[in-house]
Amino acid sequence: DIHTITRIKTATDKIKSKGMSLGLSEDTFGGTLKSGIAQFVALEMTRGSGRDNRAVSRYLPWLYNAPSTIQQGPREFLDCVAHMRLLSWLLIGALTHSALHSSPCFPVPQEASCHIA
Repeated sequence: DIHTITRIKTATDKIKSKGMSLGLSEDTFGGTLKSGIAQFVALEMTRGSGRDNRAVSRYLPWLYNAPSTIQQGPREFLDCVAHMRLLSWLLIGALTHSALHSSPCFPVPQEASCHIA
């Protein structure tokens, strides 16, 4: 919602004017917010699922099926979809590993999340 984002940006501007820093800017705010929400949703998906793949097929069905020939468009779009599917599988695997074991697995650095989002 654009109004909520505007209100949050206004609040961060007020904090910045008081001399405190949040590490956010106009350029990084949207990506940071999206990655935070994605992390929360991913944790909710893996909570209690263990080795069960029903959560993945329920919430992210496009991971199992490539676009049909009817949906295929320009080559760049297909490459983008393929890259997003691969990245999603990497992140789901890392999240599942972190949920099942005590050692975390970070295939993508946290600071890269703004660029990916």
